[in-house]
Amino acid sequence: MTLRLQHIIIPFILILLIMNLRPVQTVAEEQWPLSICVAEHEQKQQEYNDKVLQAIIDNFKLDLTGYVELTFDDLNLIEGQSMHDHYDKLTLQHLFVGTSQGDRRLFIKGGLDGNQGYLLFQRPDGNHVKKTISKTGNVWLIMSEEELPAEKTDMPSIDWDRCEKDMPL
Repeated sequence: MTLRLQHIIIPFILILLIMNLRPVQTVAEEQWPLSICVAEHEQKQQEYNDKVLQAIIDNFKLDLTGYVELTFDDLNLIEGQSMHDHYDKLTLQHLFVGTSQGDRRLFIKGGLDGNQGYLLFQRPDGNHVKKTISKTGNVWLIMSEEELPAEKTDMPSIDWDRCEKDMPL
C-alpha cells in the first residue's frame, strides 16, 4: 500500500470505529409514559403491602378466617348518612393515622356488623404491631397492643428518571 493510501484508509477506519463506539439509543432507554410508571409503582406497592401483611400474620400466627378487611375509604360516610348513626365508622378511621412501613390493615370479624378485630401494621423500625379492637356500643376501642420484633422491609423503588415528567394533554 502506498503511503498516501494509508493516510486515507487509517483515518477512515478510525472514524468508523468511533461511530460504532457511540451509544445507540434503544427502545429501553426511551422515556416511558407516566401512566405506565404509576401503574408499575402501584403494583409494586400492592405486592409490598401483601408481603408485609403476610409476614405480620405469620409472626403473630393469626387466622383471619371470617374477618373482612376494611380500608379507610370503606369507612367514609355516604351522602345522607349522619355522623351520629355511623359513629362506629369514625372511631375506626382514626386507627389509620400514624406512620408505618406499608399500609395499616384493618380486619373485623364479620365486617362492619362485627364487634372484634385487629389493626395490623409494621412500624418504621420494622417491628410488627397488632392492635386488638372491640366494639362497645357504637364506639371501637383498642383493647390491647402487641409488638413483635421483625426485620425492616423496604418497598422496592421505581426509577422515575425513565418516566416522562408530565402526562401529555
